[in-house]
Amino acid sequence: MSTLHSPSQKNQSTIWLVCGVCLLFLAFIFWIFTEKDTVTLIEKESETSLERQIQPEKVAATTYLGGLTDEVKPLEKTVRIQATDNHDAEFRGTKFIGDRQNNYTIELFRTNKEDVIKDFLRRQNSRDGFFYIRLSSEDIPEQYVLLYGDFVNQFSADSALGKLEIGLPASVKPTVQTFKNYMADVNDLGAEEMGLNNALYAVKLTPAPIPKPAIITEPVTPSATLNVETPTTTTTVTRKDQQGNIVDIQTSQTKPLAPSNTSQSTNTP
Repeated sequence: MSTLHSPSQKNQSTIWLVCGVCLLFLAFIFWIFTEKDTVTLIEKESETSLERQIQPEKVAATTYLGGLTDEVKPLEKTVRIQATDNHDAEFRGTKFIGDRQNNYTIELFRTNKEDVIKDFLRRQNSRDGFFYIRLSSEDIPEQYVLLYGDFVNQFSADSALGKLEIGLPASVKPTVQTFKNYMADVNDLGAEEMGLNNALYAVKLTPAPIPKPAIITEPVTPSATLNVETPTTTTTVTRKDQQGNIVDIQTSQTKPLAPSNTSQSTNTP
């Protein structure tokens, strides 16, 4: 069964529909205007004469920057390192290597621990001719090199290498090197510069007889004799009458005979 609408109801519904569409259209227009970006023009204030006066002046000598680089060379390795470790007297530095750049030496072995070299040197009967250095640079890690001898030419170094007998393992192969090869990687103060290579002197003690002390006797004077009291014996005799009254008391003292055969007795009535 269908519902019939009167013409007045249809007109009312149409009016409400038109009003709703109009409201939506107005809301859309309002949204467009509110979301529009506003552009604000900011006028830059003109610079005053004071601001123009304090502007920094451009450097006029920019073309000469770095011009003295060739005249004054940069300082490199001007400060030598004095390590705080306890080095042995055989430790050497820049001065020792620099004075012997053209000489030859025998490189025994390298290690990254200084204690290995110290232990090796302690086991040697003689430490003459041994010395070691520390290599440290950007290209190689820190390591210690044990060297032997200072030779003026390679022939002398090769001859000494053939006669060298220090008990190295078979895997260690000593080689002949020039001091110049270590110059770029050594930057230390040697033991001879720090006063660590002072010669040590051994004191040899031998047994010697001890003299007997002299006995000095002083003469004895009479005033220096001691008066020693000798023990004495005291005897007391008491006499009484028949009633028991004391009638008489006699006291006597007796001393033993002295070495000088003198005696003394005292009787007190």
